[in-house]
Amino acid sequence: MKLGFFFLLLTLVLAAPVLVAGNVTFASPAGGEVWARGSQHTITYTLADEAPQYEVVLKQNGAFVGYIFTTNYGNPAGVVNHQWEVGKVQTEEGDSIWAPIGGGYTICVGCGGSGPPPYGVSNTFTIGPVKTKGNVTYTSPAGGEYWFKGTTHALIYSFSQALGYHIVTLKRDGARLGIIRHASFPANAGEVINYPWQVGEVTDDDGNPVSVPSGRGYCIAAGLMSGMVDSKRFTIGPDVSALVKFERIYYVPLSIPGGCPQCFILDLNVLREELVKLNEPVEVGLYRQGKTVADLGKIGRGRKMADKLQVKLEPEALAAMNRGEKFELRLFIGSDRLVHTQSVRLVATVLKDHKLETIRKR
Repeated sequence: MKLGFFFLLLTLVLAAPVLVAGNVTFASPAGGEVWARGSQHTITYTLADEAPQYEVVLKQNGAFVGYIFTTNYGNPAGVVNHQWEVGKVQTEEGDSIWAPIGGGYTICVGCGGSGPPPYGVSNTFTIGPVKTKGNVTYTSPAGGEYWFKGTTHALIYSFSQALGYHIVTLKRDGARLGIIRHASFPANAGEVINYPWQVGEVTDDDGNPVSVPSGRGYCIAAGLMSGMVDSKRFTIGPDVSALVKFERIYYVPLSIPGGCPQCFILDLNVLREELVKLNEPVEVGLYRQGKTVADLGKIGRGRKMADKLQVKLEPEALAAMNRGEKFELRLFIGSDRLVHTQSVRLVATVLKDHKLETIRKR
């Protein structure tokens, strides 16, 4: 009975797949490469035999650095590929760390920190820094923009070399304020990335919101933690979220002796109240298809906007208003620096007890 049990156990052991030294050959890294830390590269090797569960380990000068990958179910004989964010490994305790920049690195298949003899070891390669100079091209921000908090603007940029799961941070006068985004996909070389950012939405490393005051000297920095590149600087204006919700300007026909079917009174009271909150000297205009419909006035820092405004609409604008089409509300700082655009409708209403002497004529 004991002899039969021993024979069965021996049969099961001999039937199980066993890796031995030299059973693994590497194609990547092949030796001599310099891989930028945080970039994406493929580890490629061939198993001569079926392999049970095993670890893929990073070593430097023969010393254990961390685990790159652990198979859960083993692999059949053949070619195996692992995508690796270069330098990112786990310690024996399970903590995620970055391997230091330097040479003498090897990748070992089938060996742990103090495990059995390796099944296969790659040739040596180097983990290098990210080449930051000229690596990032920014289309937006391009420099000089004025973006109100609460509005959405596109961050548009590209990398000249492939990167891993990069991050984008917000800086002011050279100091990092927080993180705008963690990219969920690796960036390919030359790929144009277009990320819609709600201006002022920034978190710290733990995901908590960070306060972003309005002012000058802001830039974004995109890349890897080991190397990031700043955009040109732009300005963040005060919170405009309430103004973004402003969708209507009310009007009533203006009764003039002799008649003027194109003349109206615009009620600017609500708009004026929202613009005052910006605490910025802005000029406001009503537009349609790029053409000025009405100059609504100036407000902020001592300049006042009337609560009612008399306008005379051109025939095309009048027809568009009667069809319920949307117009554009544009905000300028100075006479020609457009800083905000949003859609509004002109909606008929009744203004009670309005005083004509308070109406500015155009």
